[in-house]
Amino acid sequence: MATYAKAGTVYCSGGANVRSCSSTSCSIVSYVVAGNSYPSDCYVIGSSVTIGGSTKATWYRLNLKAGGKGYVSAHYCSGNVGKC
Repeated sequence: MATYAKAGTVYCSGGANVRSCSSTSCSIVSYVVAGNSYPSDCYVIGSSVTIGGSTKATWYRLNLKAGGKGYVSAHYCSGNVGKC
């Protein structure tokens, strides 16, 4: 059964690092936990991430609880937000 995030949030089906920019070379600033939703205002096209033969360049910009923004790969999260 698919889980869908409400507008302005992303649902994360897997745990993942949240980074300071939309690339795996950027510093880790937080993390997401599988099965949880997080506030997000938009997505960006960043560096490509390949997992299990699937490549995605979409990253969701999250509003961090501690303040500021962070980015998580679309391999782990999905949501109903527009492009930044």
